[in-house]
Amino acid sequence: GPTCALGLKPAILFNGELWEQNVQLKKVQLLMLDYFRGEQVEMLNLKGLENVISITAASEDRILLRVYRISLKKSGSRTPRIELQLMGPSMDIRIG
Repeated sequence: GPTCALGLKPAILFNGELWEQNVQLKKVQLLMLDYFRGEQVEMLNLKGLENVISITAASEDRILLRVYRISLKKSGSRTPRIELQLMGPSMDIRIG
């Protein structure tokens, strides 16, 4: 399947309103950020962004983690069209 180069920083995306509404999920969100963050950067080169980690709060005790590879395609304008391909790992996490 699709892969990305080692050492590149991923974009981290939190989906769902529950991240702000549930105290336990807020703690999980901070834990995930600490685990995946790496060093902070001031500027970002769009061509160097190759993968995204999508973390979705499906319910108050269930989190879906997916990793996608980013493909930049020609769009006919200055801004490229972005396609996501499931790269893995994919996890369904239940908070106990």
